[in-house]
Amino acid sequence: RLKGLTPTPLAYREIYYMGALRQSYYACQLFPGAHTFNELIGNPTFPHRDAILQSIGRMIAKLHRLGAYHADLSGGNILFNEDGSRVMVIDLNRIHWREHLSQQIRWKNFERLNIDRKALAVMVAAYTEDTKDSYEVALDYVLTHRWRKHVRQHITHLD
Repeated sequence: RLKGLTPTPLAYREIYYMGALRQSYYACQLFPGAHTFNELIGNPTFPHRDAILQSIGRMIAKLHRLGAYHADLSGGNILFNEDGSRVMVIDLNRIHWREHLSQQIRWKNFERLNIDRKALAVMVAAYTEDTKDSYEVALDYVLTHRWRKHVRQHITHLD
């Protein structure tokens, strides 16, 4: 179902202790020249940054259209090439499949993307252009929930 959205998966392993996930490993084919979303964090001069952020927003929209909710959509699990023309997601063992994803559940998927407000706004704009959600409502939701979480974690330097 995720053809073109992920490098070919090879294997995964999840280790549970007393019913709770303790460790998770995921292996996939190499994505040559890949960068991770983490490289965009704190780097507003990253080449083609806005184009890459837009591509990431559209990729997340495509995942959601397919009914995929990535429970670990974080900086290390989003890959892209140099200009953002290819964006992929890894750690597929953390994807949950649903027939319907509500707006709030879909927008909640942005909360682990630890990046500045301007970058989130660029991603949400591309996302809502694709999903036809209200940009203003989605952005407010994403910023409110994301910032609340990071304030609780004392990560407040992101503006």
